[in-house]
Amino acid sequence: MKKLRLFLFIFFLVISLKGIGQANQCFITMDGCFEDWYKHENIVRVKEGNDSPFEALSVSNDTKRLYVYVELKDELLLNELNDYYLEIDADNNPLTGYRLGGLGAELGWSFGGRMGYYNISSEAAVIGYNNIGFFALPNYKSKSFELSIDLDCKPDGNRKLFENDTIRVLLYNGQKQNPLIFPTSNSPIKYHLSLRNNVFKPLTTERAEGSDFRLLTWNTYHSAIMDPRRSSSAYSILLSLNPDVITFNECWDSDPISVQDSLNKVWRLAGYDVHWTCVKKDPGTITATKFKILYSFSLLSGHQITVSVIEFGQNERSKRFTLINSHFTCCANNLQRTFEVDAIRDFVNFPQKYLPDSLIGVIKNIVMSGDLNLVGLASHYNTLTKGLYEYADFQGLCDLRPTHLDEPLCYTWTDRLKPFSPSRLDYILFTPETIGSVKAFVYNTPGFFIDDFSSPINSPSVGGSVSDHFPVVSDFVIYSSGQTKQPCNFCNQ
Repeated sequence: MKKLRLFLFIFFLVISLKGIGQANQCFITMDGCFEDWYKHENIVRVKEGNDSPFEALSVSNDTKRLYVYVELKDELLLNELNDYYLEIDADNNPLTGYRLGGLGAELGWSFGGRMGYYNISSEAAVIGYNNIGFFALPNYKSKSFELSIDLDCKPDGNRKLFENDTIRVLLYNGQKQNPLIFPTSNSPIKYHLSLRNNVFKPLTTERAEGSDFRLLTWNTYHSAIMDPRRSSSAYSILLSLNPDVITFNECWDSDPISVQDSLNKVWRLAGYDVHWTCVKKDPGTITATKFKILYSFSLLSGHQITVSVIEFGQNERSKRFTLINSHFTCCANNLQRTFEVDAIRDFVNFPQKYLPDSLIGVIKNIVMSGDLNLVGLASHYNTLTKGLYEYADFQGLCDLRPTHLDEPLCYTWTDRLKPFSPSRLDYILFTPETIGSVKAFVYNTPGFFIDDFSSPINSPSVGGSVSDHFPVVSDFVIYSSGQTKQPCNFCNQ
């Protein structure tokens, strides 16, 4: 009986310690998918009969960031054409800051206005996303969003926003005549900022063991690889990452043969015996590879989509895959992006219209990468990942969603001189039934932001200021018969 009691005591002690450990952990990854919230965080949902535009709200944190989950009743773009606000009482004192709904908000953030209000005096100071380290995902229309704010931010450059370990948070529709507040008026969420470590594990740039090839995609911001002010830094980054396949975007002024010669020169000076091949079938996209390109063409005239069939390996051990290098139309032009997504959908379902008979089989192995500019309709993302195939058992391509090397953040573009906060614009997608990603990351380095390159006197520093986009990298394996496949974590399904 004593042994049984001792066993039960130890068992419940282990369970209790495990619970304590999980309570001190944060599971949030800022990637625009919300399974981590659903599984690990307390989400406050709307009560029946509530007429506010908000559905749910949740708050989390790790040692570096405050995370907020926002769910709305209707789909919209979070950073445009709405008057919704996030209000944070950072000192847990309703008598300081902007008084609303039972709290005194030191910070009010206007989602649609893309700006905030720092309320520590009689006149609020207008601030931007850089002042608080704000960004939110996804970038396209959705009912649900997650956002991040730096815990050590100083909105006015002097005073920390979060000086108290307890805060209060609410959502507000921005209407003074008919204010709608969530959760409800005079009952904001009360949240304790605890010392929670994120479960994220930092990554290295080393190639994953057992992978078949490394792919890198990069929007080079107006031909960084041929700009004499930036090319040295650009090629240094490329060499350090040492990919086998590269999909470049924004190579408007770059000649593919010149890029090919430069890549070969850089690699051979570093002691590598390789031969790069480059193709440019569209005005702005260049596909570069150490492998053999069997076939390449522009998928849609007047757009930036180049399809290439690539082969590597020798004889019976050779493998092939289809690479789609894409730079979708930017910004509010949803119609053009619809044409581009539909063209890719037509290609994967009717490859006989585009490929020689001898290459049609390679359509089962697809990697798609590039700056997809998914900043409008959610249907573009959903078609690529959930509704691409008409005649196959599977639905669409797997979205890789890699993080930064050192943080659980997935944005791939940032420009502190622009009104838009950091965004996830660059994607790698693939057919999970035939291809697996062994390792992936967004290559971010300190100071990696865009400078004003229109100025002839501006010279970027080495290792930084090459582009407003980060390179995105994946180590892939093409499955052999009988090889164990990795399941794809489809977003929010």
